[in-house]
Amino acid sequence: QPEATMLGACCRIITVLVTLSAIGVGMLIAGVPTQLGLWRFIASKHDNYVGMAPAFMGDTPWGFTWEELQSIDLSGERALITGANSGLGYASALHLARQGAHVLLACRSGPRCEDAAGKIRTNFSSASIETVTLDTGSLRSVRALGEALVARGEPLDMLMLNAGRGVPAALEYSPDGHEILMAVNAIGHHYLFRLVRPLLEAAAAKPGGSARVVLTSSAAAYGAESMPTSVEELNEVEVGMHLYSRSKMAQVLFAQEIAARLGSDSRIFVNAAHPGAVDTSIWDKLSNLVGTGTFGRTIIALVDRLRVQSMWTAEDGAITQLFLAMAKDRISRDSITGRYYHPQAVDMAGKMPKLANDVVLQKRFFDFTDDIIDASPATH
Repeated sequence: QPEATMLGACCRIITVLVTLSAIGVGMLIAGVPTQLGLWRFIASKHDNYVGMAPAFMGDTPWGFTWEELQSIDLSGERALITGANSGLGYASALHLARQGAHVLLACRSGPRCEDAAGKIRTNFSSASIETVTLDTGSLRSVRALGEALVARGEPLDMLMLNAGRGVPAALEYSPDGHEILMAVNAIGHHYLFRLVRPLLEAAAAKPGGSARVVLTSSAAAYGAESMPTSVEELNEVEVGMHLYSRSKMAQVLFAQEIAARLGSDSRIFVNAAHPGAVDTSIWDKLSNLVGTGTFGRTIIALVDRLRVQSMWTAEDGAITQLFLAMAKDRISRDSITGRYYHPQAVDMAGKMPKLANDVVLQKRFFDFTDDIIDASPATH
């Protein structure tokens, strides 16, 4: 009898919890929290949620608008975008081409890159674009592209270090023996910058010229608890969200450190940006984090609904990094470099991830990245 009573009570509790969860999900999808200003309140208390999605912005004016973007003439300028065949990279390439820039789409897959270029030409028939092959997870691939571009000798006005990948289902390593997320999201981009730096300097040396470098980071950087400064710390890890967080923190640290090393008089401006929660293919691998069981399938179904109804589109998600690449007059006038931005073009000065405030770590991690690049046979 007591066991039956206990079982009945547990069933009623579970029923109530399931009902409340269903109501909560329904309210979320219906936009009730937005109407009540809940998301704006959360963003006001937690810096990592600033600009996370349209609902977190509320009525806050955008720091850079589509009208401003469309007024900028990029004729005669050249841009290189990594991971340009889809999502934020594709949206960035499309709008740079529309404003007159010659855009190099750098993608791991040649056919996908050509498909993306074809879509841009269909959308904008006079687009000046070309495709190049690049796998940022392979230092050999990075070296091949970097050296080829330097051999051409054409100044590079914009470098958008956008390629990235999410958390894998199991621990993976790059061909160079580095943990895969750090390799793809950070180390490869660090090396690419090193290689094409003479082209950025050439653009900056033009009369009235400048070069803008943008790293696509993430608010996941707020979750980074530490950064590797040894090969053991880089590779002897367990798979999980923390690997993504530290790879995105790496991009913030890079922007800060290289800006400091370039100096205040440099005409090369380097910044990092969080695009917000954007409806891109990165969510297709969500099962690597939540699994494929009942709970995982429920989460995936909810996220798929939110992707359509609540997240930024790829175009709106790209506008902050487009601001940092395109708004050359404003960037030069205000000396915008070594900064970290959230949607939409919000400077996060004073609200940075905690590790970004450690200037000693900035230097140590930068030097460590240089060391492991130099130690790889692929770079010699």
